[in-house]
Amino acid sequence: MYNSIRQYFKFLLAHRSTYVRFNRQLLIGELAGFGAGVVVAEVAASLTADEFSISAYSSGADYMGSILGFLAVFYHDNRSSYRNDSRSARTKKILKDALKLWPSVLAADIAFILVRPYFHYISLTLGVEAGVAATVAHFLAFGVFNGVAILSRSLIDYARSTKQ
Repeated sequence: MYNSIRQYFKFLLAHRSTYVRFNRQLLIGELAGFGAGVVVAEVAASLTADEFSISAYSSGADYMGSILGFLAVFYHDNRSSYRNDSRSARTKKILKDALKLWPSVLAADIAFILVRPYFHYISLTLGVEAGVAATVAHFLAFGVFNGVAILSRSLIDYARSTKQ
């Protein structure tokens, strides 16, 4: 067991740049989601007083903004690898490569989907203003998401490398 853990940490050190780049992509995506979530929370709060609706709309915008932000950065980071491809072929290949990452973060997505609305709803019921509640909920959920995503991707990569 100790040797397996030691080998895993050696694997992490050897592939550190991959996980640093992945973390950067996640961070920028999450900041895009944060902005979308706060804006939608404020708009929803001005239109309705229902905490559940505010939380649901804001959480959906947060999640979609995060995905779109991640895909934009992933595309920017990887487009040079596909220079010889036409624009449409390059876009398809990059989307395909990005989608290969989603299985490794499925647990992180589930955690985010559950944790973010929960923290937002609790904050709203405690009387916290909608935008502040969205901020708190986003960063708490992002911490959970990021930790789970990097851990799951590194474990899957490590498992694949030991099978070869």
